[in-house]
Amino acid sequence: MYRIIKNNCRPEVFATFVLALIVCSFFTSGCLTREEGCLELAATNFDFDADRACNECCTYPVITMTLSQRWDTINFNPADTLADINGEPYKIADLNYFLTSWSWEDDQQKVY
Repeated sequence: MYRIIKNNCRPEVFATFVLALIVCSFFTSGCLTREEGCLELAATNFDFDADRACNECCTYPVITMTLSQRWDTINFNPADTLADINGEPYKIADLNYFLTSWSWEDDQQKVY
């Protein structure tokens, strides 16, 4: 095809054609690139500009909770033997925690 175009065209038409091909190749190659990033809304590094998901690059907030077995002023654990109001001994066999509500605050003091 190159020989057909070159042999049948004037040099300035051929140069314009080659320049147009080069320009088109730059524009189309720019359109084909897609930015990779974190697309998980809950992640701390969610990327608004990403076009496709990355492979395990998302990071999430870390929550640290400390639970203590405390009733009023008494600390206890399941290994303790306690006494009821009549002085009878008993042990706690199992502990269940129920989280009724929680919130967290980010580094800009926004509460979620």
